[in-house]
Parts: sequence; structure tokens; C-alpha cells
Amino acid sequence: SAPLWRGASIAAAAAATFGAWVAVAGSRRRALGRHTAAGWARSSASSAVCLAAQARGRGGETSSGRRLKVAGPEWVQTLRGTLLGREVAFVCCGEAHEDAIALTREEGIVEPEEGWFDGPAPGSPGPDAAKALAERGPGLSEEGAQAWAEKVLSSLGEDFWGDEEGGALLIFDRAGGLARLFAPECRRSRRHRVPEGSVAFEWGDLDGQTRAFNRRRLEGEKVPLEEYDAMVAKRKSARKKEDGFELLDDWLLRQAATCASSGGGASPHLAVVLEAPVPAEEVELHFDDAQGPPPAAHACVRQLDLDSDTDSDDAADPDDGSGSFLDYLHRRLSASDALPKERLYRIDMRSLGDAEDEEDGKAWQALLKAPLPEDVERLALDAAGAPKAERGESADDEDDSSDDEATDTNSDEDGTSDSGSDEEDLPPPLPSWEAYFGAASEILYYSRHIKADYVPFLARCVGSQAAMQAFFEALYFGTVPDALKQVSIDARTQPLTRIRSLAVSGAAAGEGAPLLRRPGDWGFVPVKVAPVNCYLKARGSDPPRLWISGLAQRLTEAGAGALVAATQAWYREAVGQMLANPKAGDLEGDYFVAWLRACRREVYDDIDRYAPEVVRDLAWAPSLSHPRSRQHRHDLGDVRIPSVDEAFREFAAFDPDARSSTARERVLAHILVDMFQLRLVDVAAILSMASAVVAAPEGERVVVVLYAGADHSKAIVDFWRSQSFAAEGLTRGGLVGKEDWLGDESRALTFPGYLHDFSQLFQKPSFAESARSASQCQFR
Repeated sequence: SAPLWRGASIAAAAAATFGAWVAVAGSRRRALGRHTAAGWARSSASSAVCLAAQARGRGGETSSGRRLKVAGPEWVQTLRGTLLGREVAFVCCGEAHEDAIALTREEGIVEPEEGWFDGPAPGSPGPDAAKALAERGPGLSEEGAQAWAEKVLSSLGEDFWGDEEGGALLIFDRAGGLARLFAPECRRSRRHRVPEGSVAFEWGDLDGQTRAFNRRRLEGEKVPLEEYDAMVAKRKSARKKEDGFELLDDWLLRQAATCASSGGGASPHLAVVLEAPVPAEEVELHFDDAQGPPPAAHACVRQLDLDSDTDSDDAADPDDGSGSFLDYLHRRLSASDALPKERLYRIDMRSLGDAEDEEDGKAWQALLKAPLPEDVERLALDAAGAPKAERGESADDEDDSSDDEATDTNSDEDGTSDSGSDEEDLPPPLPSWEAYFGAASEILYYSRHIKADYVPFLARCVGSQAAMQAFFEALYFGTVPDALKQVSIDARTQPLTRIRSLAVSGAAAGEGAPLLRRPGDWGFVPVKVAPVNCYLKARGSDPPRLWISGLAQRLTEAGAGALVAATQAWYREAVGQMLANPKAGDLEGDYFVAWLRACRREVYDDIDRYAPEVVRDLAWAPSLSHPRSRQHRHDLGDVRIPSVDEAFREFAAFDPDARSSTARERVLAHILVDMFQLRLVDVAAILSMASAVVAAPEGERVVVVLYAGADHSKAIVDFWRSQSFAAEGLTRGGLVGKEDWLGDESRALTFPGYLHDFSQLFQKPSFAESARSASQCQFR
């Protein structure tokens, strides 16, 4: 059977009935995987011997002897074929970037079960009774009060239930049977304490442990990874015992231990490819002595507006990147001796040289033989004693802050904590081309309030679609010097390559204001200028190549040049399709939502953006402010994002000496840049999977498990199908799970026998059926 994404999609049904949005499982964000495995307590990892013993015993079974289900990916697609003289099985796992703690909810249902839980005790700070949304009684019972409150909230709308920051509050006077209902944002104070003899309930996540963890993150606390991993381990144990499923990390480590302990070729050679950050050990710094330090930004970049408020829905999102299952899986695999270190491949290079983890930061800094020169802008600001600019409302952004009744927080007036907001508070990143362009992903998907500008670079240094494509292909498949020949970066244009200045001047600083220091960007734009003089390159490459180009070169030298050429052709075609129609090309809808925010802000603020992939396909979107009015619906069907040709025609009219870029121009530039980075992760996965095959002895059977975001995994599956890999002979065409999940469905997957015993993947004649067409593959 064909994969689900080649047939009908739940998203299509949801688009037909807008009210079904809530049924679309989870947000489909692409994670950047910035947290690394360094510093995790290695002592907690099980040894290969212990895991192998579990595999031979009941390690993958319930107490009744049934095999455990597995949670982690949304779906798993297995393909088989031959590659470079080896029988190969690719097990491709697509995930929705859920938190590890969410996957350990009861029954494997990741969406929180919401209800009334115990609120503040009598005598605690409470709300002003005069500010109640509604009041009912006397004569109510406790159960009746809760049922009444739920009806009121349902009539008021979704926003009144609350979010991760806090839910609606119900205070019930037991003696008189009187109930008062308060909005989530209603301020609590010592002047209005919860009355004695009353009981308070708050609406929200009934999983108290997850609720407490998310609130700690919302308050800006960095929960120690050791504490988090111990909490997840305890919850996993409960899920095995009570619900009969395990997480993918335990399943994968058990397979690794089985493969490692089986001698005589009984088990295949196993490797794992993760959408995790490329480690420092695979690159080194390159210095170009002919290039001086980057100059200060052009005036048009210094005049860029200050950062705006975060969106209110983003501010209430506890996901800070520290709890994802992908990161947890990375830590577990890195710390275990069940999987040899050389068989773990990491493919996300978009933040290369940048790290949030202290130990990982030490690994990057160890590449420095001498300190990098100070940024000329920072030196100038320090010499001038420039004060920090006060962030106000930006010209292209509406105010997303909460109303005056918002509860007290530890944040500044702008709704974001200033702790760690300045670059000097963060470990200095090493310059890399990957991180320079990778900032586009961060801003498009997660941090749309942060200002960075690729427009001057694209308009004056690149200039055309042809030059852009030639530049990126040379950068990622050739050498850096060859790539720089495709663009115009010289003393005149180099100031235009700064995408964010440390300084503020002109209109952004205020009429007649002196040079000011731009507030920090929280590390979201780690490399602010094209690193022509110093950058990370593939270790040992000369002339210098970027990490992924070095990977392609090593494969070519190993005899896989035809596969590298096919990958490059696929990359060119995949990016070209997105460039021609950005709205249709981004299946997950992130580009379209970002476009609405920049260009149609009144629409963006007035529609439900819970599922961007559904928003992208809607012809009409109901108004949040007038939900029952057809007259106030928003026409989304006619909203389009310009193609790359149209974009460069717009960029041609940009004069950096006359003005700074517009919000429309900036988001368009971010989208164009990100297309090349998004599909580059797919290329890295394909080349790493091939590298894992090459690393196995010739003639040996090989299993490569890929774990990456669903969008990446789908593209990678399609590539390998084009190279004659297939799933004939496997149950349900090798597919387990599905692309779209309802909120109340368990994510625990029932794995077929061949995923519990990899040797079954190579049994004849089933393998021969899958490999029959692959036997003619040019890469065999």
C-alpha cells in the first residue's frame, strides 16, 4: 500500500470543516534540535550486556508475554533494496516533535486531558469577587458548580478556558453553595484572599507532573536535564507496566544490543541517523588571510526596526526546545555503549558552531587556536558608550500583549524576560555559513518577532534566481571559494551581508537620537554577518568545503559518486518546486502563516492558527472576533506568496541607500533562504544513510534507522523510492502508524515482527521481492 501522504489526508477533511481543527493532532513544527547530548549523566545508561539480556528475555514484552507497543514517531516506513553491494533496509521514522514527557502520558495520548484540579487554598491570594465572569447560587453542589462553570466557558469561547500559563478559576462556597467563575488572566492579590470555607478549582492539564514542568519552563527556568530524564524514565516504567508500551529509545537500544551481541553475522549491521546537531569533532575553523574582519552594517540594516512583542499564543507555549523526545533520544543513544559511537550520525547543521549546553560549548570553543577578533560594531559601541535602545512597538507589528488584568510575572514590560537577552550573556558562537543562513528557520517557525534582514544581501550581492541557485549548490556540493564566485561580495557590498546590526540608528532609534545599542536577540541570530573571513569547514578539506560538501566528497571517493549526483539533482528539483510556488511547496503551512503575519496582520490576528497546514489549504477562515458571521470571514484562497522570480523583481526595486527593507520584503527573503536549508537537512540525511551503508563491510546486511521530523522523513522516503527501494513483501507496505492523528488517539504503535527482529527483514523470498527492481539499480 502507498504511504498515507500519497492518498487522502485528514487535513483535507479538516479544511472542509474548520471546526475540526482541534482534531488535528499537535503542531507540526520543525525542530532545530539545538540541545546536545554533552553533559548528560552517562552513568545512567544501561550497558550493552544488560540490554542484550533484556532482549533475550522479556525486555520487549509485557508481563503477559505480549510484545510492547512503541511510542515516539507518528509513523514508520520501512524500505528495502541493495546499495553498493550490500542488502539494505531503511527504517524511516517521522515525528511531530512531541516532548518526551507528553509521550509518557497515560495510554500514550499526547494531548492533555483537561479538567478541574485543586486551586489555591483558602487564605491564599485570590481574585477580586467584583471581577468575576459569572456567579451562580446559592444552593449549588460542588459537582453542579463545576458543570455550570464549564457551560459558561463553552459559551464564552476557547480563550476563556486558559492555557499553559493558567486556566479559568472557580471558587465555590461550600456552606452557601455559591460559585464564582474568573477568567484565566484575572489578577490575584493578597487584598482578595480565597475565603475560608471555600474551595478553589483551576481548569487545566490533569497530569500534575507535566503541568508543573511546563509552568517551570514558562517562568523561564531551565530544568536540569538530569532531573527531566529521571522524571521521564520513571514515567516510562509506569507506561510499560500499566499501558503496555515503551518509548522508541528503549526499543532502539534493545535492537542495538541484540545486533552487537549476535556473532557470526546472524544480526545485521545497525546504524542510526538523527535530526540532531552536527558535533564539533566533524569540523574545523578555516581562516582566509586575504579577508579582513567583517565591516559594520550598512545604514539600512542599522535602521531596521527593533524587535516586537512575541505573539500571545507563543508567549503561552512552554516549549523551549529542552524537552523534546528527539533531544531525549539523542542523549540516550549518545550515552549508551549499546550503539557504537561511529554508528550514530547527526545531520542538522543549521546551528553549526552555536550551543546552549555548557559542555557542548566547550567542544566548540576547543576548535579555537586563538580568540576571534572582536566585532567592529561592538568595539565602536563600547568606545562611544552607546546606551541600549528602549524597545517600543514596531511599525509593522501590532501589540500582542495581554490586557491590564494579566497576572504578575517575572518579565519585563515587553512580555519577555531580559535575562540572557544580550549576546554577551551567551557563549560566543563560532562563525559558520550554516548558522548564518539557519537563522531564517528560527525566525520563520519560532521567533517571528525577531528582526533580521537578508534583503540587502539577496538584492545586491546575489541579484537573481540563477545566481542564488548556483551559489547554494556550489556552497553545499562544491567548495566555498567556488560558491563565492557566484555572488558579489566585496568591500562595497560586504556591509550589506549583515543580517542584524548590534547598533540602531535613523528612524528606528528615534528622531535626532544618537547611535544606540540594539537589545539582544536571545541568541536566535548567532551569526550576524556573512563569514567570508573565518568559518567552520569539513575537517581536513582543502580547498575548504562545508560539512555537507565534505560528506558528499567522501562518498564520491568511496565509489558512490552516482548516488551523490542523484542526490544533488533531487535537491535542485525539490528546491525548484518550492521556489516556484512557496505556498503550495511548504506542506506544513509555516511559510503561509509567517506571510500572513508580515503582510496581512489583521487576518493573522483574527484567525485560529493552531494547525498551519490546515490554514494553508483554507479558502475561507472564520473570524475569531466574529465567529458566527460569514461577512467577517477572511479570504485565504486568493492570498499567495510570490515566486522566486517575482521576489527578485521586488528586490530589484530595493535601494539600500534610500531606506530599510519592509516586513513583506524581509519575510519573502527569509522564505527563499529557508527553502535551501530545509531541503538541505534531507540531503544530509540521505548522504548520512549512504555513509552508514559504506561503513559496513561489503556483503554485510545493513539496517539504518532514521529519526527526523515528518516533513523531512517523507521527502527522504520519496528519494529512496526513486532509487528503487521498495516495501514489497512487508505488511501494509512497510508502513506503521499514520500522518494525522486525532487528539484522543494513543500514539503507541504496534510494530510488526520484522521491527522486533531485524533479521526477518532479510529473509528470502520477501527481501528478494523488494529488491527485484533494485537489482537493476545503478548504485549496486
